[in-house]
Amino acid sequence: MNTKYLNVINDMLSILDNKSVLVAVSTGVDSTVLLDLVLKIKTIKKVVVAHVNHQKRIQSNDEERYIKTFCEKNNISCYSIKLPKDHTGNFQEWARNARYDFFNELMQKEKLQVLLTAHHADDNLETILMRFIKGSSLKGYAGISKMITEKGYNIYRPLLNLSKEDILTYAKENNLKYFEDASNKEDDYTRNRIRKYIVPLLLKENPALYQAVSNYSDTLFEASNILEEKIKKFITSNVIYDNNIISFKLDHFNNETEFIQTEILFSLLKPYELSTSCIKEILKKINASKTKIVSDINNDLVFIKEYGTINFIPKKEIPGEFYLKITKPGTYQLPNNKVLIVDKNKCYLNPSKDEMWYNIPELPFIVRTRKDGDTIKLPGGTKTISNYLTDKKISQVERMKILLICDGNNKPIYMIK
Repeated sequence: MNTKYLNVINDMLSILDNKSVLVAVSTGVDSTVLLDLVLKIKTIKKVVVAHVNHQKRIQSNDEERYIKTFCEKNNISCYSIKLPKDHTGNFQEWARNARYDFFNELMQKEKLQVLLTAHHADDNLETILMRFIKGSSLKGYAGISKMITEKGYNIYRPLLNLSKEDILTYAKENNLKYFEDASNKEDDYTRNRIRKYIVPLLLKENPALYQAVSNYSDTLFEASNILEEKIKKFITSNVIYDNNIISFKLDHFNNETEFIQTEILFSLLKPYELSTSCIKEILKKINASKTKIVSDINNDLVFIKEYGTINFIPKKEIPGEFYLKITKPGTYQLPNNKVLIVDKNKCYLNPSKDEMWYNIPELPFIVRTRKDGDTIKLPGGTKTISNYLTDKKISQVERMKILLICDGNNKPIYMIK
């Protein structure tokens, strides 16, 4: 057997010994070779196959029947799902998410330890080139990782050092039956165009391209690991999370280089899938001379810079307008999980364990959010609430949580923080 295949088998032996695994099998040549190699590892404790029928081609149902029959003959548990035919929008991204949701469900159901996918060296090269085109983080530019841990299990890609040509050769030498997906040769998707037009040119320039890409990928992953440790240290030491609000001090952030600052933002804001250009714009706002900035980043996130602090606030965490007229004693639910309990001639606010008492001689009274121009009486005279909060250096984040207790004429008499 070729040394390349022996290296893959030896790697699989070391990682999959006595493990329970799920193999993602599309019935294309890549996953067919992967399944054949898995079945050669006799020390694997349990093998389960997952197949996703995308219903995009005439032979999709034939492929599903084939893998089910194959698994039945080989005494392998096999699960399959059909994806809806009528999905609109970015089908590739949606289908990928649907596949991994399915895989995750099976990992939990069968109590499996390792998910195996058939990504190979060509996939890695195409992924890296796509990220060059679109922009990414350091780890993104490194391409596909051979092993990652996610949701309590490992995702392992044992074919990552084999080229497509290597995989086709193995299938031919071992007389493996597989199905070809003609859509992989169409020009509809960026990945297909890269595969069809760009990769052949690069291979002409360097016949050892896949080894060069593997070395490049390994180097960037090592650098990324070092970078991630530094980012993790900054986040652990400086970042505060409060109800999905992300906050850190500007002076601590400014101790880092611009590159590290960029990577910190990528890490903190990863759930929002922001582009490189968007991260750069955020960095400009952070480093601007203006001391207070409130700005929408997108439809889901707000950026606030004030009092030497940077805040990223999900819009879903920003309270909407609130108005409640209290006309009789009782228990009333307020925003931010606060409860107002009103008794005759007294009321008290009980946020979790603390009790705050307010002596209000008569009903009705009103609880509401602030409005422009609201004023409040203080020992030194009347002042707008906005100026009072500014004098006290109350942050925009805290201001969003403030409610006013008003008399029957809707005049503020107290602030609930």
